[in-house]
Amino acid sequence: MFGLVARTKNVEDLKPRRASSEGGRRVFLSCMPEGRKNLIRIVVLVIMRRYTPYSGTPSPGWRQFLAQHSDEIWACDLFTAQTVWFQTLYVFFVVHHGSRELIHARVTAHPNSAWLAQQMVEACGISREPSRYLIHDRDGSFGASFNRRVASLGIRQIRTPVKAPKANAFAERWVRTIRNECLDHRIIVGHQHLPLQC
Repeated sequence: MFGLVARTKNVEDLKPRRASSEGGRRVFLSCMPEGRKNLIRIVVLVIMRRYTPYSGTPSPGWRQFLAQHSDEIWACDLFTAQTVWFQTLYVFFVVHHGSRELIHARVTAHPNSAWLAQQMVEACGISREPSRYLIHDRDGSFGASFNRRVASLGIRQIRTPVKAPKANAFAERWVRTIRNECLDHRIIVGHQHLPLQC
C-alpha cells in the first residue's frame, strides 16, 4: 500500500472519481495531518476500484417482510414469573405471526439451550408443519444446540437487533397480554401451578 504512494507523482491522482461525496470527505480530511490524508485517499481509491455499488433491487424493509411472510413466521421468546416463594420461573412460548395463535408454551426453572431445542421440536409436533422463519432475540439461552436443532428442522432464524423489542412485537405483545390479564391478578405457588393459571 505504501508503494502506491511512492509511485504516484501527483496527489491529484489519488482523489476519488466520485464528486458527490467529495465535500464531506474534504471536511474529514482537513482535520487530519498531511501524511494520513494521503493514506486515506489511497484506501478510498482502492475500495472504489474493487467494489462496485449494488445495482439490483433493494431488499424489502422489516414491515414489508413481515407482511409478505406472516403465514410462514413464528416468534418465540422467554419471560419470567415470580412465585410466592420468590422462585423465578421462565416461560418459553411460540406464537404464529399470521393468526397470532399460541403454538407452544412450557415452564421451567432453569432454561438452557438443550431444553429450548427440545421445546422447538415439541412445537413442531407430528401433525404441524414447521414454519419457514423463526424470530427471536439474542438471549444467551438460544445457544448452539438450539441453533443446530432449529436448522435441522429447516427453519431459518432471524435474530432481532439488540435493544429493539419492536422487531419482535407480536411476542412482546403476547407477554404483555399474559401479564395484564393473568399474572398480575393471580398468585403463583409453584412450577405446576403456573400453566393452570393461564
